[in-house]
Amino acid sequence: MIHTLQTDPHGRIGKSLEENLQVHLPAFQTTLLAALAQREDSAQTNRNEELRKLLEELFENYFGSQSVFIRTSTVPSEPTTGRLASGMTSNILMDHVSHLAGRYQNNLIEACIYPSVGITADSEITMKLQEWWMAASSEILWVQSPQDSGQTSLASEMIALSSESDLPLVTYFCQRVDADGQALNQMEIFIDMVYSMIYQLCKCFSPHASVPIDMNAPQFSTLDGTTRSLSKALELIRDLLAVNINRQLFIIDGMDVLDFSDDSVLEGHLKALFVLLRGRDQHGVIKTLITTEGHSGMILDEVGWEGTVDASLSDSSDGFFSLDDLKGGLKPPGT
Repeated sequence: MIHTLQTDPHGRIGKSLEENLQVHLPAFQTTLLAALAQREDSAQTNRNEELRKLLEELFENYFGSQSVFIRTSTVPSEPTTGRLASGMTSNILMDHVSHLAGRYQNNLIEACIYPSVGITADSEITMKLQEWWMAASSEILWVQSPQDSGQTSLASEMIALSSESDLPLVTYFCQRVDADGQALNQMEIFIDMVYSMIYQLCKCFSPHASVPIDMNAPQFSTLDGTTRSLSKALELIRDLLAVNINRQLFIIDGMDVLDFSDDSVLEGHLKALFVLLRGRDQHGVIKTLITTEGHSGMILDEVGWEGTVDASLSDSSDGFFSLDDLKGGLKPPGT
């Protein structure tokens, strides 16, 4: 959290502070303004005391502390949810997130797992896949296709291909209804997606493996399905990614359903998630594939044209992204 940031002689504090502010401040700002607006007609006489209590509550929700300061130190900063684990194992971690198991879209994901040797698509798409996958840095690739084209099966094909390797995979299909057929609003979809990501990141650890940070149960118990839990949820994603030293793949299908929300809190959290997926502060490499039917201004703003492939302009199947291409990206540079 921001109050534990540390400085170092190489100036990394500025970058770290910027990343943390992008994660927390959009939602904090909108919540503060909304709360103040609700109090404009209050009959309370002691407005200063009321404002102080409000700020303390909001700082506690968003930053985990009511005092924010920067400590000078030459020690590298650690993940904020804990320090080196003492007896923490992947099994204990999975117990902590057991209440999130229902967020894992097991049936949808299992349906995508079948023997695969590669993905056949237009050569422009497969060339972009190869460039994105083989790049040494974390990158987000968005493949958009026309409405009802069926080309979002690219997500399914990539899941199938990834299952042929030991690649850590986190995937989510954005849907407007839940498993019981009940309609979901955009915030509910986003909360479900973020919780699912946390569960899958914990699941990526090998059984009985030692987990290098101490993520205790109370941190996960705050994930109660409410909007106020999202800042903590995004912190947990950041810290789980921080201990990953390998290549991590995210596949998100149908993310365009979160566009045009007219909800500044949701938009702030979406921006914070994209900051994490860019992986600039992580040791490992994060590759994110987003597939949609149709256009999304929100996604374009985040990934730019350079990270976008418009499949509506492609009508051939002369390209191939192979299992060897996928495994080649898992090798350390120079091997």
